[in-house]
Amino acid sequence: MKQFNGKFSLMWDRPFKKMFNDPELFSDFMKSAYDFLEINEEFELGSLNSQVLLAGDNIKIKDFFCDVFAVTNNRIIILEAYNNFKIYEERKSYCYASRVYGSQLMGSDSYKEVKKVLCINIVNDKPRKNQNKNIEMYRMKDDIKIMESNPIIFVTIYLDNIRKRLYTLSEHRFIRYLRILCSSTVNEIKKISKGDKIMNKTINFINKFFTMPGNTRQDRIESDRETARDYGIDIGLKNKETQIINKLYSKNYSIQNISDTLDIPVEEVQRRLTLKK
Repeated sequence: MKQFNGKFSLMWDRPFKKMFNDPELFSDFMKSAYDFLEINEEFELGSLNSQVLLAGDNIKIKDFFCDVFAVTNNRIIILEAYNNFKIYEERKSYCYASRVYGSQLMGSDSYKEVKKVLCINIVNDKPRKNQNKNIEMYRMKDDIKIMESNPIIFVTIYLDNIRKRLYTLSEHRFIRYLRILCSSTVNEIKKISKGDKIMNKTINFINKFFTMPGNTRQDRIESDRETARDYGIDIGLKNKETQIINKLYSKNYSIQNISDTLDIPVEEVQRRLTLKK
């Protein structure tokens, strides 16, 4: 297998989802999390998916996409990666957890069948200085915040705190996994996962994923530039189109005439005119 020698981040969206979509790796990670977080339950993975739609279905509420979604014998697990975690992202994560918990049952299902929810947010950022009013509801364990209520456990992990910890060979397996997520080179991970068959799968993943065209940092930069360029062109065309709509409307063209002339739906013409107001 080709070796990847550049720098990377497993906290980028695609590699995070791809790596944790491996059932063996995810199960080992979660078993270590259960032990560290003192969740005294057996872990038995049922299903595992990434980029999962948490739909509003037949009611008009916002759709959500969570990074990694798993169902176990006792819990539903949401695993999220954040490179920025301000109050907006925290509220979004609360919505994810509550949506999952509240959307498990069909019409005739019993409330006894509801599974507990574990939401783990891994944040590649520094902790916020000003916490929200629920700060007293958190208990601390080795720089990891846990807000626990029955039946939802909400965990926020700041990797910046993990980076500050002095590395020891005897540290908890879960912390070692977090160190892997902090790493930016294969050599760093080799030191952490040395002799560990399952953890070494992260190295195999990196060598495979980041040597594929389109997955390096430079590829991402070029892709972002292209997306931004296309987006800018699209916005420019729409702005020009809106100017024409407004000009025609000011000359007493009817909305139907504008729609027919520019081949734009009547509803869209009305929306553009409303934006001007």
